[in-house]
Amino acid sequence: MTLQKNTLYYAAGILLIATLIFGFLFLQKRAEAPTLATGPLKTVTNEDFGLSFSFPEGPDEFTLIEPPEGQAGIQKAYVLMPTSEFNAYKESEEAREAPAGIQLFIIAEEPEPETETASGTERLDRMTRLKNWATERDSLTQFTRAKAEPEVVEIDGLKAYKYSADGLYQQTIYLASYKNRIYMFVSQYNDPADITAVQFEPIIQSISFN
Repeated sequence: MTLQKNTLYYAAGILLIATLIFGFLFLQKRAEAPTLATGPLKTVTNEDFGLSFSFPEGPDEFTLIEPPEGQAGIQKAYVLMPTSEFNAYKESEEAREAPAGIQLFIIAEEPEPETETASGTERLDRMTRLKNWATERDSLTQFTRAKAEPEVVEIDGLKAYKYSADGLYQQTIYLASYKNRIYMFVSQYNDPADITAVQFEPIIQSISFN
């Protein structure tokens, strides 16, 4: 009887220790995970391309980078990188991949060939054109490699495709078209708790098409 009681006490002690360790790790993970920014936001407005958005800027948030245009038909690009990771990347003397970031691309939409039908010439609806465009440029959009069927959502009242894909980083991607331009918004991250994932949706919600 005494042996059985000792075994029960021993098992209970192990369970208590395991619970305490799990609780500590859980709280530590929560403490390390980024939270939504509550400080001042920087607003970027580009009247030429009809786009504005806001993001948290600062040493604990993001640094805005505007890379050269012209690659893959990109007319304008914005890259938001976590400031600490961006500074470490700049100062590193070793060749390595750029840190995960949030990317906003504005791309010229090529005219869609008209489709002949029995009733005459019809133009494909905007979302079908966008899907065709994304499929043909899969190396850029990874549209056909989405983890699930892209869903249709809205950004500032404009319909857009939203989907997730894997690459060097995990990615959440939004695609929209407006006034003969394609707007592509990408969040890169290793973990859903990364700042580039946590802050992505608030940035998407701040977007305005002019």
